[in-house]
Amino acid sequence: MAGGAGIGSRGPGETQLELDRRRIRQRMAKLRRDIKKMAPARSTRRAERRRTGIPSVVVVGYTNAGKSSLLALIAGRLEPTTGHVKRGTTVKLAELSQHTRELDEVADLRVVEAVNDVAARVQVGKKELTASQVTERMGFTRERAWTRVSELSGGERRRLQFMRLLMAEPNVLLLDEPLSALDTRLREDLAVFLRRVLQKAGTTAVYVTHNDAEAATVADRVVRMESGRLVDMSG
Repeated sequence: MAGGAGIGSRGPGETQLELDRRRIRQRMAKLRRDIKKMAPARSTRRAERRRTGIPSVVVVGYTNAGKSSLLALIAGRLEPTTGHVKRGTTVKLAELSQHTRELDEVADLRVVEAVNDVAARVQVGKKELTASQVTERMGFTRERAWTRVSELSGGERRRLQFMRLLMAEPNVLLLDEPLSALDTRLREDLAVFLRRVLQKAGTTAVYVTHNDAEAATVADRVVRMESGRLVDMSG
């Protein structure tokens, strides 16, 4: 083919392995460009949060880059092969798992009841929110807020899982693709809400995603991973 091979086609004499490597290099180059585009928005948020010194770090990278393993190391579910992980004595850690099986324990409760089961109120900055208000802000209509947990969709279960974590008021949140099961509009709205909650509640977050738009919305800093290594930190 004249003019060289495209992203999806194999060039003259190019093996499948070489093609796969070329595709990965091109995708990572695009990811680096996208991270640079996020810088102005992150700079503004860093200035807003500098008073508290509480960062929101987003880890981006493609599948099998090592993002989830990093969260497992922080959470203590995985031991490092070299070095060690140091955790502060005042850390109150909460982790949003990739499954929602723990909600089976509250399957017979209504959504609001399942949130209230953790705590009736939560302090977000100077404002105190009730379980009902948190449920509404997470996109549940009044009707859906009184739906049994067993009848929720996958995306609704994910939101409920996140609300129950918030009500426990942790000071460190580990979030592994927290909005991946949601539609685009809701994902954008909840990313903005999440950023505000983290800022006002004084909660540090380590947030894993492959979605550049989410990273730009939530992050103070963006870490890029490749093959289990941190290869770039913007900001």
